[in-house]
Amino acid sequence: MKGEKVMKGDMTTIVQIFASQKSYTVPIYQRPYCWKKEQVEQFFLDVMKLCQGKIDTHFIGNITIQVIRQENRNQFYIIDGQQRLTTILIFLLAVRNLIAKKRINTRNPYLQKRIEQDYLFINHQEDVEHSKLIPLDKDRDDYFQLLEMKIPRSKSNIVANYQYFYDQIPKQGIDPDQIFLALTDKLEVIQVTLECSENAQQIFESLNSTGLDLTEVDKIKNFILMNKPLDEQVRLYKTYWEPMEQVTKHKIDEFFQLFLWLKAGKYSTQSKGKFYSLFKSSIERYREEEAFFQEMLNYAQLYSKIAIDSSSLPYEIDEILYRLRYLKQPACYPFLLKILDLYFRKELSNDQLFSIVKTTEGLMFRRLICRVSNQNF
Repeated sequence: MKGEKVMKGDMTTIVQIFASQKSYTVPIYQRPYCWKKEQVEQFFLDVMKLCQGKIDTHFIGNITIQVIRQENRNQFYIIDGQQRLTTILIFLLAVRNLIAKKRINTRNPYLQKRIEQDYLFINHQEDVEHSKLIPLDKDRDDYFQLLEMKIPRSKSNIVANYQYFYDQIPKQGIDPDQIFLALTDKLEVIQVTLECSENAQQIFESLNSTGLDLTEVDKIKNFILMNKPLDEQVRLYKTYWEPMEQVTKHKIDEFFQLFLWLKAGKYSTQSKGKFYSLFKSSIERYREEEAFFQEMLNYAQLYSKIAIDSSSLPYEIDEILYRLRYLKQPACYPFLLKILDLYFRKELSNDQLFSIVKTTEGLMFRRLICRVSNQNF
């Protein structure tokens, strides 16, 4: 039936996932590669147990692939499991590069070539344009440099985790042939193939149960972009999401909390860190989604003036906002967002803005001194 969701789930291994000449792309709505030392250390220990015969197999969760069927060729997008797949390929990259630089010995003279042809590149074309994994833009350059046996200068998670594997393999003295067998044939996954995108968002949320939990911002980003056509995903990302990330610096999660509390009409510490449901209820009230996205971007720009850099505002306002940032009292930020919105709409004068912001500072300072809770402020 047209529009009906079709899913297929089968227990398989990494060798089966990469057996065919497919290229897997991390879609633009996904978060960047974010596994850190804690996750890769545990993963390395699990692989070592496989190499040493302490366990026969190790289940690592779901790998969900969305197939976009096109006339010329099908495209394969990683809906769930990009952290695990990327980590496995980084591990294999470390093995391959160690062999190439003769830092470890292998009994199989063709192991380096097999890793390259079966797991790193498609169609036996050993260049980055034929990579079997296409990471997000933020991760792509580092991953592609490692494919080319170069060492990136960045301190990204991809580079740090690659270096960890590269150092630990010779240090632990583990046979590279055993590592290869463990990674490709003893790691078990349930591969889910999603043939239709109507319910991709719901499926993604239900399947993302292993590895690092999604943040509320991750869920919002997925909600905005996931079920859109590919060209529309890129347009929305470039027009709204990327500018919001840039203007809010590393505080986009705080911005969304404050913006959505503004939309809800109250500040609540009980919902702190749990605001995805507020987002969904807020966007449902708009006839046109894009009007809501534009409003988010506008408020993100205002947020940056309150919480990050207010130097573009009149000097006396800048001074007060600087002190409010120092007091760390975000309960007043939703109110200030609305006030700045009115100011930039020319509905408030400089004097009126100064009076309101000055009064707000006094109120927050007194509440702080009196230790009054901001719950439901």
